Amino acid sequence: MKAMNLPSQNTPINGKTQIILSVEVKDLSQIITTLFQTGVYFKLNYSCSLDNNEQTRVTAPLPSANGSIVERRPNIQDFFWDRLDRLINEYLENGVIPTIEVIAEKIGIKSNSMNAKIQNKYGKTFYQYYLERKMNYAAELLKMGYTAQKVSDAIGYTHPIKFSKMFQKHFQLTPKKFQQNFAEKNLGIR
Repeated sequence: MKAMNLPSQNTPINGKTQIILSVEVKDLSQIITTLFQTGVYFKLNYSCSLDNNEQTRVTAPLPSANGSIVERRPNIQDFFWDRLDRLINEYLENGVIPTIEVIAEKIGIKSNSMNAKIQNKYGKTFYQYYLERKMNYAAELLKMGYTAQKVSDAIGYTHPIKFSKMFQKHFQLTPKKFQQNFAEKNLGIR
C-alpha cells in the first residue's frame, strides 16, 4: 500500500488509541487489506453516503479482554456484494437501466474489476447478471398481480412487446401465462 496522508483524530479510549480517518471507499479496501496482512486487531466503523440520504454503518470486531476475537472480521467482499445488490435493486425499483460503469463508479471500483468479480462468482457478465435480476423482479411484480404492461413500464421497457419477448426467453413462458400458472399453483384457480 502506498503511503497516504490522511486527516485523523487520535483519541485514547480505555487505554487504547482510536484513530478516526476520512477516506474514499476505493481506499478503504486497500487499508483493510493491509490491516489484515499485518495481523493488527482493529475496530472499524464506517459510514458511506448512498445517494445523499442513506447511511450504512458496519462494525468490525475488537479482541476481547483475553485477546480472542469474538466476532468475525469484516469482509470487504461482503461490502461489495451488498452495495451491488442495493444499487441494482434501486435501479430496478426506479425503472432505470444502469451501465456497468455507473454502478462500478458508485461502488468505487473499476468496471472491468466488477465484471470479473461477477463472472468469477456467477459465471455471467454484468449485463447477464443484471438482466436475470431484472426478469426475476418482473416475475415478482407479475406474481403480485400487476399487468404485463405495468411491469414493462416499471422496469424500463418502452415497448411491452420487447419486455414480453425477453421475459419469454428467460422463463419460457409469456408474462400472462406465467401469471396464470402462478395463480393456478398458489391460489388453487383452475
